Amino acid sequence: IASNVKLSPSPPKLPLIGNLHQLGSSPNQSLSVLSKKYGPLKLLHFRQTPTLVFSSPEVAMDIMKTNDMTSANRHQSAAANTLFYGCKELVFSRYGEYWRELKRLCVSELPSSKRTESFQCVLGKKYEDDEAGTGFGQISLKAMDLMLAFSFREFSPSIGWMDKFTGNNRKMKEIFNEMDGFLDQSRKKPKCVDESSRRGKKSSRKERRGRFE
Repeated sequence: IASNVKLSPSPPKLPLIGNLHQLGSSPNQSLSVLSKKYGPLKLLHFRQTPTLVFSSPEVAMDIMKTNDMTSANRHQSAAANTLFYGCKELVFSRYGEYWRELKRLCVSELPSSKRTESFQCVLGKKYEDDEAGTGFGQISLKAMDLMLAFSFREFSPSIGWMDKFTGNNRKMKEIFNEMDGFLDQSRKKPKCVDESSRRGKKSSRKERRGRFE
């Protein structure tokens, strides 16, 4: 942060952990207490990451609406970078020309009638079995667990190499391969059953039986 920039009030911090020790077991209550002492906008350090914390509607409006471009980006964690193709998709991609192009494609292509017709394999039909859906659900839960798991790299980039001892790096690669394999398999060979075709076949069989009875 530039030295000529006036910083928001900040409580004293400790080496390595910053202000984490001041959050306690109830962070919302701790932040409320800090707000009464340091005001509605304060600078806290979570590990080595400086973080602005606001606690009033007026400041929230100023940050989230008036200066929304400043806070438009999401944090690109190690897990998000591994699981979501280097944060190249819409949710974690940095705001800019690439993100705007992704948004344009989502708005113009996904809702189109032609694209909707291509989803008929999913819309109005059922999977032949629940294995695929259950498998993807389990993969998604594993991915969310890793997104929330402790990471030394997030704590301090200089000790990120210690993540290999927790097994998180290996787990992230395994889950990425599972997700990528599932999506690739779904794209190549969708397992859909047309319910209307099933009903049509059943009614045709009934009609044929009726003719011979």
